[in-house]
Amino acid sequence: PHPEKGGHYQVAYGHRRLAAVRQLGRMVRAVVRDLTDEQLVVSQGQENNSRSDLSYIERCYFAAKLEAKGFSRDIIMASLGVDKAALSRMIALVARLPAEIIEAIGTAESVGRQKWAELADLLEEKGKRAKALKAIQDSEFAARMSDERFQAIYDLVKTAAKKPDRTMWTAANGSRLVTINESEAKMTFAFDKRIEPEFASFVRERLQALYDEFRQKITD
Repeated sequence: PHPEKGGHYQVAYGHRRLAAVRQLGRMVRAVVRDLTDEQLVVSQGQENNSRSDLSYIERCYFAAKLEAKGFSRDIIMASLGVDKAALSRMIALVARLPAEIIEAIGTAESVGRQKWAELADLLEEKGKRAKALKAIQDSEFAARMSDERFQAIYDLVKTAAKKPDRTMWTAANGSRLVTINESEAKMTFAFDKRIEPEFASFVRERLQALYDEFRQKITD
């Protein structure tokens, strides 16, 4: 029975069958039971869980929505038929992924937990989340199948990082003493101790003096 509308009923499970018989204009028998909110959620979850076409991300999203509505994890576990560890992974995954990206990609039927987790990792890297959010606005993106949309975003953010630029510092006497590797995030110096064994230690001892000189220069 519907909790707010007298003489009306909520469908606990069998939504697809109900839609089909409505289209056919047929009458069917139904079992009427009093269910608590928790029992209703468990029934609906078990129905969803039995569907062979329910994707991994759909189950994760369902779990996250139930928790947001205040249902306990015990109830959600019973609803989905998963253990505590699996449920924690599912809810954590949804928390790490932007809702806009999940919704734009859709069900992604063939994509499992590992690929979604990899995508979540990639989206945490600098600049990649913004790139993905921009990509899902493209009309061509929306025209693709769901699995293709996932792969497009995955490929977009998985592009290999640019290799650091490498240069050599050569002393006036022609000795190639230092290899310099520079990327967007950092710069490293590698001293060739075979040529000048003490040069690296000499530079290290002067780092504070060099830093002080640098600070003085930028504050003048």
